[in-house]
Amino acid sequence: MSSKIQLQINHTPIEDYKHQVHHHCESGAVSNLFSSYGLPLSEEMVFGIGAGLYFAHVTFLKTLGAPTTTFRFFPGQVFKMAAKTLGVQCTVRTYKDAEKGMNDLDALLAEQKPAGLFTNMLHLAYLPDIFKFEFSAHNIIVYGKEGDDYLISDSIIEFPVKISREALAKARFGKGFLGSKGRMYHVTDFNPKVSLEEAIRTGIRKMCKRMLRKVYPWGGLRGMRRLAKGIKKYPEKFSTEQVAFYLTNIVRMQEIVGTGGSGFRLIYARFLQEAATRLNSPALNELAGELKSIAMDWRNFALKAGKTAKTKGEAMTAGCAQLSDMLSDIADKEEQLYLKLLKTV
Repeated sequence: MSSKIQLQINHTPIEDYKHQVHHHCESGAVSNLFSSYGLPLSEEMVFGIGAGLYFAHVTFLKTLGAPTTTFRFFPGQVFKMAAKTLGVQCTVRTYKDAEKGMNDLDALLAEQKPAGLFTNMLHLAYLPDIFKFEFSAHNIIVYGKEGDDYLISDSIIEFPVKISREALAKARFGKGFLGSKGRMYHVTDFNPKVSLEEAIRTGIRKMCKRMLRKVYPWGGLRGMRRLAKGIKKYPEKFSTEQVAFYLTNIVRMQEIVGTGGSGFRLIYARFLQEAATRLNSPALNELAGELKSIAMDWRNFALKAGKTAKTKGEAMTAGCAQLSDMLSDIADKEEQLYLKLLKTV
């Protein structure tokens, strides 16, 4: 039985804006933004409908000097996919001129419209030091202004904060990795008759097909298996220090940088549980359990990688071989899971 989401757009959403803490900046920001306009969706539901789950290991693109490893799809795509699938119409802008970007933000706030922004984490003084590095696709919501200070809802910290116009402009127009050019987005309208159930199915199908397809050697399951082979060769290709650095960076991206643990697998498992209730599908609930088990495999992989990074010589070589086998096994399990998900939806 298909239900429709009954929406009533709020013309003064800033007055009712509620800050909610989430695991990941983009899915959390979109959840908070949509909720402020009368579309209350959990972070997990946004992430699932937005087909956020992914894997890529790109050796030719460096993050902090190491090959880029990501466990989610590219920045901005969760928001784009979720909005498109749910029938939410949004305006997205980028800017060459910082002053123009800040003035447009002020105009939106004057109309009582909260806005999502891409920012550089390095320039957000309120973030803990562990999150301060060059990354210009960190999503925050600006929901108000007091004098020259902006009211910021950053879903990965506990409370809203205030930052100055100068500080926000610097964060928006930082020149670091994935320079965002002041990207700003806000809701303009939505389809009041959208089917949440069909949006769930669409999101699941999109994610599964993306993980299973073999177009790119660095992406999806193909990328996981390629990395598994690569890790095994690390000790003969790189110095001990470089192997340790590469392994540590993979763990960092998997467990620390906004993933909610196990490379977003736990978030997606909770999405499947919520989807199982919405679709009255015991099969989805069972698959959520399978993904939680795979998430623990990822956790064990991270623990092993951390320990291997502290070794040398034969111990490091043996550790890398074990990591290769572990990652190959995870890829096999995920492949079976995605095939079953496709059949289920």
